[in-house]
Amino acid sequence: MLDDLSLLIKGSLQMGTKEVTDDPTHPDSAETVHISALALLKMLRHARSGVPLEVMGLMLGSFVDDYTINVVDVFAMPQSGTVSWLQDITRG
Repeated sequence: MLDDLSLLIKGSLQMGTKEVTDDPTHPDSAETVHISALALLKMLRHARSGVPLEVMGLMLGSFVDDYTINVVDVFAMPQSGTVSWLQDITRG
């Protein structure tokens, strides 16, 4: 059990540390998001409050460069219902 846990932790610590290669067939489009502690706590509280339902919100921040986003605050958006139904009017 502890071996499995240590492998899981090692794998999660190494996420995102893979070297980027200059392969033109697979361009690097990964982004890095920095989230403030307060914004993260607000996101977690909002997510836990709507456990059986979907949750929705807005993140407020800025772009540092082309691949880095800095999130400084979040806002919960109240939402009612769990499913949206769309009817296809093109079918006869």
